[in-house]
Amino acid sequence: MRSEDQVKAKLHQLKRLQQSADSEAVRIQIEMLEWVLNQPTGSYHE
Repeated sequence: MRSEDQVKAKLHQLKRLQQSADSEAVRIQIEMLEWVLNQPTGSYHE
């Protein structure tokens, strides 16, 4: 399990990478990490 700081560092790294090379794979990884950092507000089973 990664710590929140590790996830934030990876997110920052990917955002810098995205600026130099607009890759779909990088965009998807960024979205996944942002989803991990933003804790859900409701139930997963709604």
